[in-house]
Amino acid sequence: MRPELTFDGFGINGPDEYRSRVATFTSDEAGKTYGNKFAAAPAMYEALKELVTYLQDHVEDAVLDNWAPVLKAAYALAQAEVKP
Repeated sequence: MRPELTFDGFGINGPDEYRSRVATFTSDEAGKTYGNKFAAAPAMYEALKELVTYLQDHVEDAVLDNWAPVLKAAYALAQAEVKP
């Protein structure tokens, strides 16, 4: 599981013991609109990864006649992977 991020109303804080600021929102509106989404991103990433893996491994072509959304999700996951 990826580290947990938190949203304090102004920005996203990292998972380390000092809760280092990862991102800061410059307006209250942006914070309200995007803050919780950014904080939830690691959990959403993991859930999407599990779902795509499950679909690729367990669902046959005859059952899922449109693989485009699954492939799109797999591509998005690949883009999110940290590359050294």
